Amino acid sequence: MDENKSDWLTVGEVADELGFSRTTVYGWLETGQLVGHRIAGSWRVKRHDLDAFIAAGRNVPAQEVPHVLP
Repeated sequence: MDENKSDWLTVGEVADELGFSRTTVYGWLETGQLVGHRIAGSWRVKRHDLDAFIAAGRNVPAQEVPHVLP
């Protein structure tokens, strides 16, 4: 798989995308809740790891989401 620069996100980019503080994102990285990589002393998150983190937080499986509200 070819990776490019946009496949890697900084802590700030993750925080902005999810609407959380950088401190919260650092906490997830330190506890292993969010998969990240320390590169030259800075955390980086692969796009697919962030997508997996988001998907893991779902409380309703996608196939069970009702398409029509009552």
